[in-house]
Amino acid sequence: MRSLTLIIIIILILIIGLATAFLLIRNTSSQTTTSSGSWSYPPNNIPNGVYMWSWDKEIFERVNVSGGNPYVPKEDGYYLYYFHNNQCPHCQSFEPKLISFLKDPQNTRDIKDKIKIILVVCNWFTIDCTDSTAKATYAWYNVMSSPTFLLIEVRNGVVVKNIDISSLYVSLVDQGRIPQGEFDPRYVFLLVKSNIS
Repeated sequence: MRSLTLIIIIILILIIGLATAFLLIRNTSSQTTTSSGSWSYPPNNIPNGVYMWSWDKEIFERVNVSGGNPYVPKEDGYYLYYFHNNQCPHCQSFEPKLISFLKDPQNTRDIKDKIKIILVVCNWFTIDCTDSTAKATYAWYNVMSSPTFLLIEVRNGVVVKNIDISSLYVSLVDQGRIPQGEFDPRYVFLLVKSNIS
């Protein structure tokens, strides 16, 4: 009886060890970096928070907002908000494409001086968000689907335009004017450019 218990314990240890090794290998292989520099998060494990794209460094840099308030820009200009959920498969697919798109000068030469790109990350909307600023920003803009793209225009410190680029995108897909499938940064930015004066 004692040897049977020992065999069962050894088998359980082996199973746990194999399962752990499998999970480690799977997580390591899915952790492709999305850019060079300090932005090297897999698209399903970006730290919750609010980030702004640095055109010079070609990475998203964390935006600091005090008191858990939402990130609402006060500086005049255009802002494209991209709301990303780590648990959203469409977000996981889009985020690396967005990084590649933003790093290609041919894609961005006519917009980089006109727009700031804001990335807002939670695990799953406001339900599972470990960053109070990101959670407050999701709530402020009433984001209920992902990925969501909002084009914000600020004049004299006040938001004067808030366009749901995601809805425009889906509408054009429904009309057959944009191919069906995952969100494509090329079409997102064509919509953005058409709404910037």
